[in-house]
Amino acid sequence: MSMRTEAASLALAGPGEAAQLVGLLRRCYGRFFPFPASLSPTRIRRSIADGEVVYAVARDEGDERVVGQAALERTSAAGLWELNRAVVDETVRDRGLFGQLGRYLLTHALPGVGGRYVYGHVVTSHLHAQRFGLATGFVPTGLILGYLPREMVAAGIERPRQDTSALVMVRRSEPSPRPRAVTLEGDDRRRVLEALDALEIRSVSDERARRRPRTTSHTSFHDDVRAVRVVLGADASTSSATTPAAVEELGGRHRARLLWVDVPIEHARAAELVELARRRWPVTYGAYLPNAGSDGEDILRLQRYLVPTPLDRDAILVVDEARGLRDAIFAEADAVLVGAVA
Repeated sequence: MSMRTEAASLALAGPGEAAQLVGLLRRCYGRFFPFPASLSPTRIRRSIADGEVVYAVARDEGDERVVGQAALERTSAAGLWELNRAVVDETVRDRGLFGQLGRYLLTHALPGVGGRYVYGHVVTSHLHAQRFGLATGFVPTGLILGYLPREMVAAGIERPRQDTSALVMVRRSEPSPRPRAVTLEGDDRRRVLEALDALEIRSVSDERARRRPRTTSHTSFHDDVRAVRVVLGADASTSSATTPAAVEELGGRHRARLLWVDVPIEHARAAELVELARRRWPVTYGAYLPNAGSDGEDILRLQRYLVPTPLDRDAILVVDEARGLRDAIFAEADAVLVGAVA
């Protein structure tokens, strides 16, 4: 299905358009774009064919060039998709194509792929994308500090003074979500309950309603943003993979910029796992993500920004609805998160 807009036509992309998608990214970002899967025509063709990524493209009606794109990328088998890879050619940025592409995906692609939740890492160097999120039903559930390296900047945009933090915004598409039995405590519990309330997901205290994930503790490295991800499960206290020494070795070997620690919010020992994480690393609240775990469970993402240069809170631009969350995360970390995995 295609749709015409001002001097451009919108449609879903097929595998054969992979080279044009890569070409647009290279025109806009030049040599530095840290997401290699988005720069490989072979990988893009395969991911479109396999249904793991759905692209919407805007074509210039004059010469049929792809001048804008956005994608939905499957994050978990439980129906969580990320809205990402959004870029518009510098020559047509005054046409509102970013919002049109996003709406097109939400309307024409998401229902067909069984999407239950959509989220995005929304840049904080400007407010345009955040306002699009609010206008289309997304709600802020977190803030990932220093998510994108400052070297990543689109043509025609001034280079930021610091790494770009990302507001995490989530949209619920599932019509009748199951209630959540959150077992967190303190401020983490309060923030997750606020996110659930904003998403109109009921929280309950009945343990029989609890999702019991079979998550085992493990670590991984996300090379694109250079993040160490630690997942804590029931075996966290005995797992050799998630000891401070193992995490330090992994982070040091890859020169990690970020540390993320994920805890299932309905795990019977969730509060204990959070306490364990904070004893091992000085992490703070990062974000709530529904259906994001390996077993489809909701997670609380704790975080630490590892770059020694402090972030300037006031340079992180957020909509009014997220300002309290931004300020609270900085206050929790004594204004900045600095240091290295220890």
